[in-house]
Amino acid sequence: MRPGTRIREMARPIKLDPYKDYLLERVHAAGPHWIPAVVLLREIKERGYPGVLRS
Repeated sequence: MRPGTRIREMARPIKLDPYKDYLLERVHAAGPHWIPAVVLLREIKERGYPGVLRS
């Protein structure tokens, strides 16, 4: 890494980037409870996410 280069500048875009705000909102709204990954996946797939859940 070049001195002064931030990590985000070097990182390539990921499929989840367009859904990041939605996911963060859902997680924060859940409060102290958690939401299973399969539920979040289903919700973002309904919004057009093309990816799959990897184990």
